[in-house]
Amino acid sequence: MSKSKSLTGALPDHELRKRNIQVRSASLHKECGIGPASIDIPCGDEFYRLPGVMQPVKGELIGDLVHRWGRLHSNSAPLEVGITYAVPLGSVSLPDNLYGYYNPKSSSGRTDVQCRVIADSVARYDTVRPEGKYGGYHGATWLLITPNSFPIVPPDNTSLVQLRVFNRDTRFDQKTLAREWKKSPLAYHGDNLKKPFRLEEFEMSDNDGTVLFTADLEGEDGLVGYCAKKTTEVLDLRLERQFKIEDFFTPVSSKNEELLFAPGQFYLLQTEQAVFVPSYLAAELVAMDERIFEGRSHYAGFIDPGFWARITLEIRCAGMLLRKGQPIARVRFERLTSNALVPYNAGVHHYKKNTFASKHFVI
Repeated sequence: MSKSKSLTGALPDHELRKRNIQVRSASLHKECGIGPASIDIPCGDEFYRLPGVMQPVKGELIGDLVHRWGRLHSNSAPLEVGITYAVPLGSVSLPDNLYGYYNPKSSSGRTDVQCRVIADSVARYDTVRPEGKYGGYHGATWLLITPNSFPIVPPDNTSLVQLRVFNRDTRFDQKTLAREWKKSPLAYHGDNLKKPFRLEEFEMSDNDGTVLFTADLEGEDGLVGYCAKKTTEVLDLRLERQFKIEDFFTPVSSKNEELLFAPGQFYLLQTEQAVFVPSYLAAELVAMDERIFEGRSHYAGFIDPGFWARITLEIRCAGMLLRKGQPIARVRFERLTSNALVPYNAGVHHYKKNTFASKHFVI
């Protein structure tokens, strides 16, 4: 295992603890937690129903916009499908040489709950970086939540989003990707942990430092994924391992390793390849080129150092026939400033047998 000599990139766990970073949660029940290369941030418990998603312009405070456009939502009522809600997330204070980006966690992505963070005076989603400046954000953050498939009760003790902090952009270009792949393969043939992929085996490439993954359309016992039901059943995100997946999702099988997506439906699939992220790197699922796949293949995007598994895909598109070998997910790798002390699953080369369902369902 090569050790990163870089002092630039995303900050790992121990750097997030000792740097002059102040991230406070609005939650009354739980404080922020630090993962291998990100900060988990629980939200508050005061929800406002909005007419739609919104962003501030420079100089505007989110709280002013929410109180202008929002209506206080009763804590006793579930969050409705297709409605956007705003809830206080907390506050962030970063030194001038640091900036950050948010991403939904898998617990929200796999339940088709769209989460976006907005920050005072920042006219971008999921960003704590003052416009026109390198870093140094100081201000409040709010979370926008939109359930898309079924009503939910939001969690009061866990996080729906996480924050990754950077001191420089170290996302790989194609030459860096090829160089790093020679040190340590970054993908394996599904569950065959003794058979790494050579970079040249990926038949399609954007030649920009990203890797294009394909979906597993063979599956296990015919099962390749799940499709969300349109149901009035309420999913309580406060509870773990309490729900039957068949109450909220329909099993999906492929025919001749082909799968027809219904327009606008939400699907859970897995990649054919397993991604491997060494403890000195981080990775992220990023948007696909619409010339290859026109749709969304993920909500949750951050992949921790130490992660070694197939990737669960959270898919919604206009409707298409997906065939074996067609790219559907795009992964970009980047450096950490130093190795994560506690990687995902507490150790690199600890393979995780992935599952489709979120932690709320009985496996």
